[in-house]
Amino acid sequence: MQKRIAILDDDQDILNLFYSVLSPEYSVYITNSSSDFIDYIDKNGLDLLIIDLLMPDIDGFDIISHLRKSNDLTPVIIVSGINKADSRIESIHHAKICLQKPVDPEELLIAVENTVGVKI
Repeated sequence: MQKRIAILDDDQDILNLFYSVLSPEYSVYITNSSSDFIDYIDKNGLDLLIIDLLMPDIDGFDIISHLRKSNDLTPVIIVSGINKADSRIESIHHAKICLQKPVDPEELLIAVENTVGVKI
């Protein structure tokens, strides 16, 4: 059975890239709407979430807080244009990995493999 990944980003080009890189080996859901993302993850058991922090409607910080308050321990990979040294990112203890935009496809694959334990 394929591992299931949900990806949230407001940049459709990034969503398309991530989908094309990951969909051959994983079941991938993509959206640019934070509210749709929350609805989807609340209704589906997932193996990994990839979340852009700076979203126009509900930001990634609030989504991660929502997950943890509901005791959802699904691993999270953060993808953001925020500098890695930003203290807000450092304060998120539940994120497995933080990737800096622009994300290299190989770096994405390695991060996903290391998180869900599937070698492509």
